[in-house]
Amino acid sequence: MPTYTAPDDWTEPQQWISLQRGTTTDPSGNRVGFPHTTTGAASLLAAANTTNVEGGRTAAAQQLAVYRSYVSPDDQSSAAETRVREHGEQTDQRLRARIGYSSTMPSGTYMRTHIVGIKIVQESPNEVTAWLLGRATLKTSSATPEDGSYTRTLAVARWAGNDWKLSAQGTARALQQQLGTAPGIVAPGDAAFNQAGWAAIRQAS
Repeated sequence: MPTYTAPDDWTEPQQWISLQRGTTTDPSGNRVGFPHTTTGAASLLAAANTTNVEGGRTAAAQQLAVYRSYVSPDDQSSAAETRVREHGEQTDQRLRARIGYSSTMPSGTYMRTHIVGIKIVQESPNEVTAWLLGRATLKTSSATPEDGSYTRTLAVARWAGNDWKLSAQGTARALQQQLGTAPGIVAPGDAAFNQAGWAAIRQAS
């Protein structure tokens, strides 16, 4: 697993991308209905890779909601949904073992991931491929400091009917095409962030 230590000085990002919220909220509680633009596709990818597990919200419930809201219908099946549920339950088990809770995470503890950088590597009117730079954080108690790390993910958004969706088939193809070309895992504010070609995130409006 690649590791990264942020430098002490700050270098302003040279590229920015302003993400957009979906126009409506679906039955799973997620925002959907992104614009049919490259920025809309990037916004979907960021939303689908954002997590917030705390209180009574489990990783299993979060991952199932993402699956139902954001995964392309072409990639959905009962077997795929079972795999998503099992993966989420395994994540919850690891969290319980590390933090020590039964059903509800103690107050002041959480596991979160949000996207801090995006690099578009291929785009067309109906398909966008991008690298996502994520910031993952874990707080194991209200008295302990937050533990954070950066992640890098390649993902493909495909226009399906009237919205952008995550495409597992497209992502598998892109991973083969992009081998050896992954941008460095570097935080916004690091000079290497610009050298890697990342665009920093402006909050969705």
